[in-house]
Formats: sequence, structure tokens, C-alpha cells
Amino acid sequence: MQQPPPALYSPLSNHLMWLTTIFISVAQLLFVGIELYMLNKGFSIWDEGYYLLSYKMAQAGFYQHFTNTPFVVATLFEWFHPGIVAYRLIHLMANLFAAIFFTYVLILYLGALRISCNRKEQGLLYLLATYAALYSYQLAVPTLSYNHLNGFFILIAQAALMTAMLRQSLDKTTFVYLLLASCATAILVLIKPPSFVALAFLNIVLVILFFRSKLAAKYVFIYILGVFAALLVSLVLFLTPAQWLSYLSFMQERKTHTPYAVLKSFLTTGFEALSAGGG
Repeated sequence: MQQPPPALYSPLSNHLMWLTTIFISVAQLLFVGIELYMLNKGFSIWDEGYYLLSYKMAQAGFYQHFTNTPFVVATLFEWFHPGIVAYRLIHLMANLFAAIFFTYVLILYLGALRISCNRKEQGLLYLLATYAALYSYQLAVPTLSYNHLNGFFILIAQAALMTAMLRQSLDKTTFVYLLLASCATAILVLIKPPSFVALAFLNIVLVILFFRSKLAAKYVFIYILGVFAALLVSLVLFLTPAQWLSYLSFMQERKTHTPYAVLKSFLTTGFEALSAGGG
């Protein structure tokens, strides 16, 4: 009698599942305990001081830098004058919230693809996601930085878009989620432009592959329209026209950071990496 072919997916054994869960849980508790203990202790004048000063300078006027993250942070938070401790808490809570939200939607998305997870596996996914969120850039910079915001908005955009896709209808709730995904994508222009380009492109591909129908075109159209609308709003919300002119002039003086130079460097580096890997 012929044996059935091996399954493409085999769940983790109970022993391995429990060992992994215990290890990650202990690591998380240890790290969170250290974070809370160090919340009002220590200060890095180089890294943390740099970010905190940039937010204050952005609130006071123009801060010349290659990223406009200080203006985003100043607009969102500086109005209530957070200090060192508050920014550390904002960073920690934002990382955890985005990771939990994304994992929740990911489990629903896997279910839609008929990849079911039992409660133990779902719990492990949450633990892995929050574990990654806790350790992401956390050891180097305890305060809020452009890398933390970049990761936060990517996860929010992905989770919101997948939630809209899972609804498979264009009702009001779906529009809200698509708008949230568009806004979270658009704000990356000010934080990390390459992330904006990559995320927008990949999201469009994700929608097309998920639906494979005319509904995909409607989703993509609303998403792109929302991104452009959010871009226009962000240009006015976070910087004044005078500040934009100063920023463009500043970037023009740095020839290595013009859009063409950055694109050329990106493609050249990518080609060299592929060549090295192929060799």
C-alpha cells in the first residue's frame, strides 16, 4: 500500500512549542523589567540627545536634516512637552501596539488563506511579534527615533490594508481602513522615502494577488487616491511652504542626497549585492 505524501506543513510539537513559548516569555519579562527600571535612569548625549534636540528645534523653526521626522514628531507630541521619560514610554507603547495589531490581522489573513492556527500557535505568534518589537532598535536608542516611527507606520499600514482586504466589500468600514493604510503609507515620505516607495508598490501587488478580480482595481484606486490625498495634507500639516523651500534648497546643496543620486546609489548597491551573491 502506497504511503501518503508528507504534509507540507507540520505543526510544532507540544514540547518544542512550550519550550519556545517559555524562552520568549522569560526574555520579554526580563527586557520589559529592565526597560521599566531604566525608564528614568541614564541618558545618551550622542544618540538620545540628538533626537530629543532635533524635536525641540523642529518645534522652534527649521531643522536642517536629511529626514523630516523631527517635524512629524514635533507636530504629534511636542505640543504637550514630553520629556525623556515620556518619549521612552511612547516608543515602547507604539512598538508593542503596532506589533499586536499586525499579528491579530495576520492571524485573520492566514485563516482566509485556509492556514489555521490553534490557540497555542496564535499565542506564540503574538509572543514572537512583541519580542521583535521590544528588541527592534531598542538597545541602541531607547527614545523615539525615525527607525521606530518607520517600523510603526509600516505595520499599521499593512494591518489596516489587510483588514480592508479581508472584508472584501467597499462599505464605510472598509473605506476607513483603506484611508488609514493610505495615511500610514504617505507619512513615510517624511520619515523614510525608500520605505514609502517599497511599501506602496508591495501593497498594490498584495491587493492584486489577493483578489485576482475587478475588485482589486477598485481597492488599488482608492488606496492610491488616499495616498496622494494624505501626501497633500502632510505637506501642509507638518511643514510650512517656507520650510519646504529651505529643505529643498538644503538637499540641493548636498549632491549625494538628491533623488537621482539616492536612486542611482540604491540600484548600484543592489546590483553589487546580487552579483556577489551569485558569485
